[in-house]
Amino acid sequence: MINVEVDIIDYSNSGLESVRLYWKYNAEDGPFSEVLLENELDNTYIGQFPQLNSSSEIEYYIIAKNILENTVSHPNAGWHIFTTIDSILGDVNNDNDINVQDIILTVNFVLNSEYNNSADLNSDSTVDILDIVQLVNIILN
Repeated sequence: MINVEVDIIDYSNSGLESVRLYWKYNAEDGPFSEVLLENELDNTYIGQFPQLNSSSEIEYYIIAKNILENTVSHPNAGWHIFTTIDSILGDVNNDNDINVQDIILTVNFVLNSEYNNSADLNSDSTVDILDIVQLVNIILN
């Protein structure tokens, strides 16, 4: 999952009603999907992109709406673009599916003190039990 954290300042001081992330795959003609960003602290809003396909261009923009129904978007026109990585984090065997086989391979990395970038789910430069727990949570959710 890709986490999103944005800082929104309501200069009208009327209060924000919502902050939403809109995204779609560049190759699709369809509408943008929507993710509601939650207020975490003061002006900070957080959310997550859903699981995205690897090696894909993603177009996205953010819209904030205040209580007075005024909206602002970022960017002002168009959208931002980024490309997802070549592999899915947690897909250790690169079969484009996260499953029990990936857990078994990750356990073997831990037992043999080996490092694998796809198995390092928490990006701490080591593969350990915390990565296995995250992998199990991905599969269960």
